[in-house]
Amino acid sequence: MIKNICLIFILLSLSLLTQAKDAGMSTKWNRLNHLIDEEIKTIKTITKMGPRLRWRLIELNTERIKLVREKENKTFLNAKSSLRKSKGKDWFFRDSKNLYFQVRKDALAIIKKWPRFKYSSEIYYTLALNSRDYGGDKETEKFLLKSLKNAIPHSPIIHAAKTSLAEYYYNGKKYKKAIRYYTDVLKNKEDEWYTKHLYNVAWCFIKTKDYDKAIENAKLSFFNSKDKNYISVRNQVLESIGFFFVLAERVEEGAKFYVDNVEKPGEFMIKMAKKTAEDRGYEKAEYVFNAALNNSIDKKNLEEEIEIRLSQLDFYRNFKKFENFWTTTVALDEINKVKPLGDDFQVTAVEKIRSFVGYLQVRFTRNSKTNIENYDEDQKKRILHFFDVLSRINSEETDNYRYYQGETLFAISDFKGSFDYYQLALEHNKTKFKTPVKKDKTEKKAPKLSAEEVKEQTEKHEALKLKIFDSLLSSLENGNFNNEERYNRTVYTYKNHIEVYPKNERTRVIYSKLFNLYLKRKEIPNSQNTLEQYISAYKNDNKIQQGMFTQILDFYIKTKDSDKIALWIPKLKGGFLAFDKDYIEKAVLILGSILFDSYQKLDGAGKKDEAAKGYLALFESEKYPQSIKAKSAYRASILFLDLYQTKEAYKWMNISLGLFTEEERFQRKKEILAFVQTLMLSQDFTSSARVASRYITIYCSKPFKEKEELYQASVQYELIEGNDELAYSNYKLGKKCNIKKSVRNGVLLGMAQYFVRHRQYQKYTSFFNTHKKKAWLKEFFHTSFLAIYWDYYLAGNEKSMNQVAEMYKTIFDKDTPKLKAQIEMETVLAFNKLYPKLEKKEMSSLPDENNFKEDVFNKMLEKNIENLKKLAADLTPYIKSGYPHIVTKSYQLLEAKYSKLGNALMLYSPKGLPKEYLEGFKGAMNGLAQNLLKEARGQQLTAVRLINKENILNPDVDTIVGVPDIISIIKHRHPANLYVLPKDRKGGPL
Repeated sequence: MIKNICLIFILLSLSLLTQAKDAGMSTKWNRLNHLIDEEIKTIKTITKMGPRLRWRLIELNTERIKLVREKENKTFLNAKSSLRKSKGKDWFFRDSKNLYFQVRKDALAIIKKWPRFKYSSEIYYTLALNSRDYGGDKETEKFLLKSLKNAIPHSPIIHAAKTSLAEYYYNGKKYKKAIRYYTDVLKNKEDEWYTKHLYNVAWCFIKTKDYDKAIENAKLSFFNSKDKNYISVRNQVLESIGFFFVLAERVEEGAKFYVDNVEKPGEFMIKMAKKTAEDRGYEKAEYVFNAALNNSIDKKNLEEEIEIRLSQLDFYRNFKKFENFWTTTVALDEINKVKPLGDDFQVTAVEKIRSFVGYLQVRFTRNSKTNIENYDEDQKKRILHFFDVLSRINSEETDNYRYYQGETLFAISDFKGSFDYYQLALEHNKTKFKTPVKKDKTEKKAPKLSAEEVKEQTEKHEALKLKIFDSLLSSLENGNFNNEERYNRTVYTYKNHIEVYPKNERTRVIYSKLFNLYLKRKEIPNSQNTLEQYISAYKNDNKIQQGMFTQILDFYIKTKDSDKIALWIPKLKGGFLAFDKDYIEKAVLILGSILFDSYQKLDGAGKKDEAAKGYLALFESEKYPQSIKAKSAYRASILFLDLYQTKEAYKWMNISLGLFTEEERFQRKKEILAFVQTLMLSQDFTSSARVASRYITIYCSKPFKEKEELYQASVQYELIEGNDELAYSNYKLGKKCNIKKSVRNGVLLGMAQYFVRHRQYQKYTSFFNTHKKKAWLKEFFHTSFLAIYWDYYLAGNEKSMNQVAEMYKTIFDKDTPKLKAQIEMETVLAFNKLYPKLEKKEMSSLPDENNFKEDVFNKMLEKNIENLKKLAADLTPYIKSGYPHIVTKSYQLLEAKYSKLGNALMLYSPKGLPKEYLEGFKGAMNGLAQNLLKEARGQQLTAVRLINKENILNPDVDTIVGVPDIISIIKHRHPANLYVLPKDRKGGPL
């Protein structure tokens, strides 16, 4: 026997190398199929097989039936419906059926040939299962009973057979037999399916109406499902046990079971409550609902609470507990306010509440039609409140809900109330399909609708909109409103009707009605806007529209509203509503008569801005002659000047000067000069100069008193604005226009002074090159060059100083007496050339102290003193010149040189001399040194006194005056009377 088994395994292993696969099936299927096939082939190679190997073949072929059935099922499902229909289902499962019968035949043959075979019970059990799974369950019971009969005592097959029999009877609804077998099966608590058997037997007890035992076994099944050794049927029990408790009339206990043992029992308790309502009535069902609801609230399970309340809505409606229905609706509303209901909850809530309020509304409106005056006020309010809740839960349909509220009130003739709700409905309806502003990135996007769904939504939307307008108009027609209420509501309805249906036969009439409403209340802009909308929608209603416009224009004429009339004149001329020429001319004449008077009154009343605008309106009108246009432009310019709008003033003065006759212009010469001067005072120098130059140009050859002032203004004010070329052009105009030479020269000199004063040195240089031959400017050039030189000197700009000096030299007089400025400049240039040489000259050199020779010392000392005398002699002419900048610098140099020699002598101490000689020598040198230092201090004090006396301007003056020591380098300046520029500014380049 062992040899045969070993041979089987060897052959089986070798055969795996030549495996053939079914491409249509999974790898696992192919592997199992191949293993079965190869094992069968191996076993069949043994010629003499006993019952054990034959029983193994039965087991293998049973497994093969399962694989074949799996393949057949896949083929059946993948087959075309036409093939399934033509062949029939049995055709697809013929192979597994044939194999089933073959296995049955072989199994019975084994039992017949070896009746005492110890595994005959197992064979019968296999036949029973095959009958159940593949043989239509016709012999299942028979084979199971035979399996039990032939089983060896204590064999595991006994438990398996009894379990299968219990399930067989359970499925066959033979519950008492099932209970008998389940009783034995449940004794084996080692079975992992123990919990399932408990659950099944519980159902058997239900079917036999032994409810208490059913509950007992169901609870055992539930609690044992927590044990990991058993299969869990917890959810199955929870689905059923509530039903068991209801049947057993133990409702309260059932509710407690769920609350105590389930974290979220809501779904199970809802089902239990519904069953309770069917079998035990309202009070018991409400108990279950309340227990579930309180549990969800206590545990803060919001979604469960919502599910329970939604189920309660149906429950309360079915039992006509309408007040409880409302209370539950309010609770859902409150939840929604805190956190909006999810999509599914929202749909369900809306459906249930809307259905119920529809029922209430129908009942209410039916009753109210019968007896309008005696309707139930509370019922009305409740209906309105229900729709308020719906609008909060399902805000997208708010327009519908407001409309239904309006319908509710309309039914009881509350037309004011109905109008208000219809109005709210319209406002929501108008914005319903506008793209909302996305506030939250996590917000879910609405599902994309199909074209048909979009079309359906659009049609419903438009239909509702039309119904809302019909209802608004009906409420207005039937309602008892006061004048203000009726006006406001009518305007609202008409305006919105026009906005939504601009071209509509009803709207066509509404245009005129709305126009007249506005006109009656003198709301002319609104009347005008309505007329314009009417014209845009219906261009052929010309006569009606002309009559409407005439009423507007008559109103403006009556109120003398010239601005509004002026606005319409160009439009009428442009063909607005095709009015005839006579009508337009009449309107223009009326406007002219109103305008001029009104603008003059405005000017006199100080309303200059309005008056100016009025004059400009007159100017722009094509109706009026040139003289009126000229006066209008002139008056506008004066008014704009009063308002400090100088650019506008200049613009309109220019226009008026072009329109006036020569006589009219000349009569206004004084006013023109005043205008120019006022422009200047308003800091608009350019406009001032331009008006002046233009007026002079017009009257160039004509003498008049104001001419010279205008001429000076034309040059000076252009210059201030930096318009040098225009300024110079206006200057040259003077000769042509017979301006006095002295005035012209004064203007030219003023230009040059302006350049110097404002450090525009390049422009000054250009001016100099152009006019340097003019003798009368000679003194100015000398003085200004000197001032520029010192300006650069103070700034430390040596390059520009040298350029100025070189340029200045070109105008130095050689033959005629020199001007004071030239003498100063020549002296300064000479001093500047000498000073560095004197400063470098050594005047304090003494011999080496370690190699003292009296004769050498005396010679060097004598030479130093001679050099000091020579220095004083060289500086004397410059000191006598009296120019503070030179004098102070000379004294400073003398003080430095004297001090240096004095200090050197004080410190000088020869080495290697007798003591008595050295003391006498040093005493003599100290005396000489003291004299030199005294002289130095005198030079210093002289310089300080000079600085104080002359008030010399320089950046360091505050640190010099009164200080005992003059710093080594002093930036001196020319006296203040020649210094024309502030010291904190820098001169521009040449």
